[in-house]
Amino acid sequence: MDTFFEMRKFIANNANLLQRVDNLEQKQIESDIKHIETHTKLDQVLDIIEEKKVILNVKFLILNCEFRRVS
Repeated sequence: MDTFFEMRKFIANNANLLQRVDNLEQKQIESDIKHIETHTKLDQVLDIIEEKKVILNVKFLILNCEFRRVS
């Protein structure tokens, strides 16, 4: 029974500290989520850039071939 009262006293005396730790954990989780979202968006942008690069390379090759054929 004394252990229960000691634990209750500890929690009451450290409630502010426990709340701060909980807030830090929540902020860390939110930061991790934002990091994942940012990473995903960056991957999407880089994929689009790569696709555009490939399309431009193909168009260049087609134009180059047509130019050689006409010349």
